Amino acid sequence: MIKRSVFFLSKFILLAIFLIEGSALTQANAASRSAISLDFKKIVIGTLKEADHDKFIDFFVSSLEETYHNFTLEKLGKTDYASKKEWLSDVAKKEVEAAIACKDECSHHLLFYKDGTIVGYASLHSEQDGKVVYLSQACINQDFWWGDGIVAYVVKEILPLYTPKAICCTLMVRTLNKYRIKKCDVIGFTVDETGELAKQHKRDPKHYLGMVKNIK
Repeated sequence: MIKRSVFFLSKFILLAIFLIEGSALTQANAASRSAISLDFKKIVIGTLKEADHDKFIDFFVSSLEETYHNFTLEKLGKTDYASKKEWLSDVAKKEVEAAIACKDECSHHLLFYKDGTIVGYASLHSEQDGKVVYLSQACINQDFWWGDGIVAYVVKEILPLYTPKAICCTLMVRTLNKYRIKKCDVIGFTVDETGELAKQHKRDPKHYLGMVKNIK
């Protein structure tokens, strides 16, 4: 009798696990389907300006809060802030300030619009006489599906327009962001094992990986 009870209990547990996992998968698929695919030909590119201050900060914070929702401020190395929203707002404000202060063609702070709504952002900085382009920021509206991602879009569509002499692209990825590291690896970026790239851009190698891709 005990053996039969254990047998039926085991079957019940397995069925429950199957239903829970199936439900989670269904929700994940539903979330994926809810994202709107972007037609890149319909994206309008603009330059970040002082007038964009408030709407850009809202976009930047909401996009990256989603990206970092599983990570604590301690893990992100940002314990001097009271919340992730405060930290991200500060980063966004500095991006606006940098865009306003930019007076040359070596840096580009670009907003990507669809139907008047900001759906992406990227900041590019030319180095070594334009041969290297540093992608210092890249983020997307989480409601839109970008295929291979914002970095792939920028490398393929944006760099040829704004940094035509560049033969190499570099960027920083947080060590915690395994998803972004994997996505960059898939599109041809390799990790700078020396840590020198992170130090060059004043990033803590404990929290950041430098990644490099030849683009010509």
